[in-house]
Amino acid sequence: MALEPKPRKEVDRHTARSIRFYSTQPVELLNTRIQELEREIPLETFVYRGGAVLTMISLLILLFRRRSRSWLILALAVTALQLQYSQQGRNALTDILRKRGYRSRREIQAETYSLKALRGDFAVFTEVSDPIERARKCLDLFL
Repeated sequence: MALEPKPRKEVDRHTARSIRFYSTQPVELLNTRIQELEREIPLETFVYRGGAVLTMISLLILLFRRRSRSWLILALAVTALQLQYSQQGRNALTDILRKRGYRSRREIQAETYSLKALRGDFAVFTEVSDPIERARKCLDLFL
């Protein structure tokens, strides 16, 4: 059974709320949020790095310790989840991770670039004086 793509509306709504909030805040607060976003771990990194580590541990235990089927099943399950994620962009594990607040690299970048545009880093948005209108233009461009 194939998973249907998760509607982006929920994630986009969260990002839109964030941009609207920061559109009326001082530049120092924008800088702090941009720094937080640069430290945020993208969902893809967590899925692939975490999956690789779990698979390696499972295989090493199989190789050096014992020939238990449970470790082989774990390695196969993690690999299958990674394959499903690479093809469909989601799986059961990523749904859980999204509920815990993980976002894709694209979603993080959209918020980062929108905040940088609000801060005035891009000349395209400097002629728009109303912060809410500037936030709308940022969201239209980056989401």
